[in-house]
Amino acid sequence: MSQGEVVPGHAAVLAVLLRERPTCLDCTAAALGLSVSHVNQYLIVIGAALPLVRLDDEHCRCCGEIRSVFSIRSSPKLITETYETYVPWTPTAR
Repeated sequence: MSQGEVVPGHAAVLAVLLRERPTCLDCTAAALGLSVSHVNQYLIVIGAALPLVRLDDEHCRCCGEIRSVFSIRSSPKLITETYETYVPWTPTAR
C-alpha cells in the first residue's frame, strides 16, 4: 500500500472491529496486518463518517492492557453518558 492509499475493505474491517470491541492501536494494526501509521490513516477516514472516539485508560479488548483504545459508538449521547473521560479522537504521528 502506497503512502496515503486507503483500501475500502480494510476500512470496513477496521470499522467492524472497533464497533465490536474497543481496541488499542497496536492490536488494531496487528489484526489488520498493517503498520500503526496506516491504521491512523484509516481512523481519519472512518472518523469523518462515524462517531469514532478514543477512550483513555481503558482495557484493550484484544490484549487486555490498560491504554488508549479506539471505539465506534452508536450515538454521541451514549458516549458522554457512559464515559466521563470522553476524548474526541485526533490523529497523531507515530
